[in-house]
Amino acid sequence: MSQVDIAPHLWRALEVMSRDMTVAPDALVNQAVFAWLRINGYVVPGTIAESAQAVAAPPQVIAPMPVPEVPAPEPSPPSLRVAQEGVVQRIAEIEASAAKVIKPQSAWARPPVEPPVPDEEDPVVTGESTIPSMKATGEPEADPEGSERTVFLKASPLALWLEREGHDPIRINQERFVIGRGPQCDLVIDSARVSREHVALSRKGVTFLLEDLGSSNGTWFNDERISVRELESGDVIVLGNEAMTFMVRSE
Repeated sequence: MSQVDIAPHLWRALEVMSRDMTVAPDALVNQAVFAWLRINGYVVPGTIAESAQAVAAPPQVIAPMPVPEVPAPEPSPPSLRVAQEGVVQRIAEIEASAAKVIKPQSAWARPPVEPPVPDEEDPVVTGESTIPSMKATGEPEADPEGSERTVFLKASPLALWLEREGHDPIRINQERFVIGRGPQCDLVIDSARVSREHVALSRKGVTFLLEDLGSSNGTWFNDERISVRELESGDVIVLGNEAMTFMVRSE
């Protein structure tokens, strides 16, 4: 019997396999060598002559399976990139518009400009008005060449008005204004299709919000049932079957 040196790590694995299969290590080695020789054509079942002829025959080497090539990802078409850039630009425009809408009311007016302080060398004029005189037609006279005037702008406050057909307009003054059928509401509407507390109006900065209070027949705008809406001047809101128009006006 010939002796073959086996690497230590292979021998340890062989001992574990021998214990699990209850087969002697030598038998496992012989089986492995026989299987390998048979796969490559060096051992053929039959006579000794057939085995010798098989040994003389060239070995059959099993070629490895080719590794499939993974195609590289195709770049995005130009049209898709242009569409993505258009979406990003549109989002930026919407955010800029929203920033203008939510500015506080005080930011709408130009800050007052302090009048210039006259130099010591300038003559002091007393007893004369600096307000330009008015003509008989009510138009101010043209300022002399080189004169300067300071114009002060003042922001006008906004108010919300409620209009109903056959009723006087109502100015919403409260921070929270409730509309419904119940006597506790700020505006009582005697209708079976209006809930006891149907909607509430509130103000947030320069915007006015309308909130449905879980009404049975709903609150509608343009045939669409709404729960919360930021009111715009001219909005027609229907409570059950009662229509009302909201107007935002400066005062």
